[in-house]
Amino acid sequence: MSVSILVVDDEPDVADLFRQRFRREMRQGTYVMHFANSGEQALRKLSTGIEPALIALLSDITCPVWTGYNYSQKSNKVGRIFR
Repeated sequence: MSVSILVVDDEPDVADLFRQRFRREMRQGTYVMHFANSGEQALRKLSTGIEPALIALLSDITCPVWTGYNYSQKSNKVGRIFR
């Protein structure tokens, strides 16, 4: 059974690092990695639904405009993840 992880970071190299680190798990179907380069893009992905089920949202807390802390204020769905 696969589960999803959403990684939010404005640095493009971060997505490559996560792909490299979790390549085996992604190939085996354990994790499906989703990436967003801004808070706004992350919220759009969350509002349209992420499949399979999202189990973790990993966010850079120093992204411009939005920090990782802003998500829980903007989305009930994300708030449930953090709590």
